[in-house]
Amino acid sequence: MKAVIVGGKETVTGFKLVGVDGVVVSNPHAMLNKLKELVKRDDVALILIDDQFLDSWAKEEVDKIKAASLGKLIVEVPSRAGPKVVVDLRALVKKVMGVKVG
Repeated sequence: MKAVIVGGKETVTGFKLVGVDGVVVSNPHAMLNKLKELVKRDDVALILIDDQFLDSWAKEEVDKIKAASLGKLIVEVPSRAGPKVVVDLRALVKKVMGVKVG
């Protein structure tokens, strides 16, 4: 199982430097299309999404995909260009995997 980052060039490059596969996208539509492809792949367990592409409508779509994609951990990561979002990773892991962390 592997992790994949979907986002802007700067964010993807940073994650690639630490060994995470990545896909560069340039708009919310491309990000959502790639996310839909990745959730279907059996070899991908963790999908990281650059938050700079999360307009309000895109955020709603990502939330729908998260809810329908049990067994996949989809996490929004902050970028320098995106809005600042606080994510409770413990609650997210418990919701997706059914495992209490910490």
